[in-house]
Amino acid sequence: MADVIAKAELARELDLSRPNLATVHDGASREAGRKSEPGGSRGMSEGERLFMARRLVGEPSAEERTRAGADTGGGSGGRESVKTHSKTVAKLAEQKRRRELEEGFNGLEDTRDERIKSMKELAAAYLEEYRMRHRSVTFAEYAVGNVTRHLGELMAVDVTDKTVKIYQTARLKEKEAPKTINEEVGFLLRLLGEAGEPIRARFAAAKGAEAGDTGTGGQGVHP
Repeated sequence: MADVIAKAELARELDLSRPNLATVHDGASREAGRKSEPGGSRGMSEGERLFMARRLVGEPSAEERTRAGADTGGGSGGRESVKTHSKTVAKLAEQKRRRELEEGFNGLEDTRDERIKSMKELAAAYLEEYRMRHRSVTFAEYAVGNVTRHLGELMAVDVTDKTVKIYQTARLKEKEAPKTINEEVGFLLRLLGEAGEPIRARFAAAKGAEAGDTGTGGQGVHP
């Protein structure tokens, strides 16, 4: 009880509305002097006077500072936030890279855009490159021109085995020679790129089966 009264007297004496630590330290020293007088509890050490001064000005103790640091992540809240953000970015980058590898392995990335283009667009791009690589382009322009005349509005993804057969029939009705039709179909499948290879393979298998059954050598219209 005597300590409480002494602290109250010291606070009034020093006018602690906004005290600084040095002033309170002096007050704590005087308080220590009082305690060393007869009737006081005991003398106060330098450390005890400093502790009392800090408490009087509201400075947190070492224990309180430690507790506050634990509550805020040791004062590294900003660093923790940055670390969390970096982990998220790294995870997204890993997922994107894995997707790119899968697309490259499956051949998806190179053909996806081509598959949603129209046959007319593919034909224009094909002929432009063909002209740079070949001196004679007359027949290529003729064959591709017939393909785009019949199938130009279709998207590449919509071209199937049935589409090729319909094209062959339409050209036969126009009295075109089977050899020319076969060459036109070859251009058609080249316009499709990799997507045309399965169609070519199925037609080749059918041609082989026909040749085996009839012994004709597979003569007629085919890719």
